[in-house]
Amino acid sequence: MLHLVFARTAVDERDEQVSTEAAKMRWTPRKGLGLFVALLLDVQVLATDGWGGRYTLSTVCGLEGSTVELQCAYWHPTTDKRQSIYTTETWWHTETDWPKGKQPKDLRLDPQYSGRVRVDCQRKKCTLFIQELKESDAGEYRFRFVTSGGRGFSVAPGVTLSVTELSVQAMTGATLKCESKCFPTASPSFIWYKNGEETKDSTTQFLYYPTPQNSYACALRDYEQLASPPVCESRYTSCPKVVYDSRRMCALKGSTVDIWCSYSPYSEVKSRFWYTDQWQPRDLRSDDRYKGRVKFPRSIYGRSTLRINDVTESDSAEYRFKFSTASSEWRGRLPGTNLTVTAAQVQVTNFTGGSPDVIAQLVCHTTCNLEVPLSFCWFVNAHQVGNCEPSQTAKPRQITLSPGDYVTCQVERNPFGVSSRLYALAAPSVSASHSGDGILKGQRLTLTCTVNPSASCTYGWFKETGNSGHQKVSDKPALVIPSIKASDSADYFCTVANELGEKQSERIKVNVKYPPEDVALEAIPSAVPSEGQSVSLKCSNGTNPKARYAFYKDNERVGREPGGFVNFSSIRPEDAGNFHCQACNEYGCVNSTKVLLDVEYGPRLPKVSATYSGSVGVGSWVSLTCSSDANPSASYIWYHENSRKSDMAVFNISDYRAELHGEYRCQAWNRVGNQSTTLWLSTEASLLKVMTVVRVLAGLLLLVLILGAALLHRKTMAAAAQPNASAEHSTGGPDEPLYSTGGPDELLYSTGGPDELLYSTGGPDELAFSEPDAIYSNVARAERRRSEDRDEGVEDIAVNCRPPGPGRKLERTPTREARSTASQVKSS
Repeated sequence: MLHLVFARTAVDERDEQVSTEAAKMRWTPRKGLGLFVALLLDVQVLATDGWGGRYTLSTVCGLEGSTVELQCAYWHPTTDKRQSIYTTETWWHTETDWPKGKQPKDLRLDPQYSGRVRVDCQRKKCTLFIQELKESDAGEYRFRFVTSGGRGFSVAPGVTLSVTELSVQAMTGATLKCESKCFPTASPSFIWYKNGEETKDSTTQFLYYPTPQNSYACALRDYEQLASPPVCESRYTSCPKVVYDSRRMCALKGSTVDIWCSYSPYSEVKSRFWYTDQWQPRDLRSDDRYKGRVKFPRSIYGRSTLRINDVTESDSAEYRFKFSTASSEWRGRLPGTNLTVTAAQVQVTNFTGGSPDVIAQLVCHTTCNLEVPLSFCWFVNAHQVGNCEPSQTAKPRQITLSPGDYVTCQVERNPFGVSSRLYALAAPSVSASHSGDGILKGQRLTLTCTVNPSASCTYGWFKETGNSGHQKVSDKPALVIPSIKASDSADYFCTVANELGEKQSERIKVNVKYPPEDVALEAIPSAVPSEGQSVSLKCSNGTNPKARYAFYKDNERVGREPGGFVNFSSIRPEDAGNFHCQACNEYGCVNSTKVLLDVEYGPRLPKVSATYSGSVGVGSWVSLTCSSDANPSASYIWYHENSRKSDMAVFNISDYRAELHGEYRCQAWNRVGNQSTTLWLSTEASLLKVMTVVRVLAGLLLLVLILGAALLHRKTMAAAAQPNASAEHSTGGPDEPLYSTGGPDELLYSTGGPDELLYSTGGPDELAFSEPDAIYSNVARAERRRSEDRDEGVEDIAVNCRPPGPGRKLERTPTREARSTASQVKSS
């Protein structure tokens, strides 16, 4: 269906309403084109000069007793003659014509809609909510707004509202139909009732078996309270049913209410009563809440009346009627009559100020429409202000209130119809359940927000979150924290608010105290520093109040630092160890986990040693060992004459050869640094040469001894023969040295004492042994003569060899047996 709405294209200063006829009189080709486009797009024709509005729907249908929503979007220029334009007022109205210079009446001020309408405007969209629709609500509704320049605009034509109710109609044959002028949804689901009890059928039509003793009713799913009244199959016969005169009633507090219904069959009725609990029906006359206030006045046959005196808000409920006869009992679940009890209420339409006084625009009304006209009176702190005014002509009353003042209104000559107090709020105060400067973690905390005098308002508790921010933590008068945590430490404040504004309390500080927790020790910058680096140990924890700190190394205290730091300006290897800290306050002490402080340093000067089988000579086995103190542990490299030979700490040479002599260097290294040490190995005094020299010397010595013995024997014989003759050669004492200037092969020996020294000035073939300047020297080990052909007197000879060269001396120390043998020969 196409909905077409004309909005005016120009508004003069007198704010005259533009009707559809006036719009037609201003017809132009441009408007014709706009109408054509509107017909194609199924939209409304809008204003073209920057002023206008559009309704979401042009027609709305609602069930009697339901709630409907009417929505309109509007717009206007934002500037005019370099002045900003903004909306100042918005409302809905039903008037289509009003005198010039006046404004149409706001529905919120119309007693017929009192308490049933609400307007919500956001981002230039305004929605009208109408509750508890009545047949009298049917009509055209328009939206109107006024701008800062005083210009008003009503979007016309408006929304047409129709109100309907459900009814059961008999169709051809045994078929019933649930009818209405409109349904809230496109695909409605139905509920059918037979004799007041729900059936399984859910379609718009109901097939039944004709009997003269059944009643039927229908309702829409989710709208059960709007069910149709029950009807009998035949209009000529009676059937069990209850029909309430009104589904909704409203009464003023303190007044008397009569609720009516008709029922059948009314003959032979055994019992009848009114109740409110549909699942457990109970006669209201036996209910203590209604004791002395409920009566069942006598009525004509088929009618019943419930009368409630001095009604209060707690009497607002749904009332049902129950009866039984000799043959049947009505247990219908069909809805009864909904009673709403109201008192006068103060509505704030606008207010300004609040520091400290408030200037309020107030309206007095009831939450539902009462049939009789009412007059309302105003009171400030129980003192009447001005005269009472009829609700039909009443305008908003402007009243100034100071903090702590309250305003009320009431129905004239009805003391029970007085409204609740509306206070101009004062700043609330806060109190805490604990005393002192703190609360221990785990305890219960209650913060109470109090407004004085006590007023009806909404509460809010907020927690400061830093950077001028806050977080809402409760909307109750008391903030309860059953077991407070460290994270709950903060500043708190509460707010109270009502229709006249909001007030905020002073801050209250919550200081949660607790023993140290989450104690941790951290090495900065690292727990594995290098030697000489600056290192700090930091002890951190959560605690309140502040903690005292003690530091331990290998479980021995190394210091007590109030700041929680231990500093090493130049760390050394001996500073390494297992550290932990202890944090203490008045509530306890807690230790941290241990942290291993491991100081890295480069290798110290390596220590080298050589192990060999016998002397270092051709074919011998040599093991070179290198060690160094380092962290992390050192790796090793052995070099021979700058040639890399091994990556192990021990370098084994299984077959020593002449070309392997020379410098050996061990390098110890890690990621921090490296150090090197060298040693020398020489093959000039090899084991074979030493053995050969020993054997030759032994043989020569034996020959010398034999020749010496022969010469002595000869001289002795000659001396005996020529006693006065002088000797050609001298045989001095035991310490006399012998000198030789013989050839290169001359072997000099002495028969002197055991400390006799032999000197040789022989040629280049003179026997010599080298002693290098390295840490380790080649040592020739004296070996015992094993052959039976050798002289026993020279079996063990230790030979010390030094490097050969001119002028160098060769030292030879005979063994004990050799010295003994030489002494014997000399003696003989």
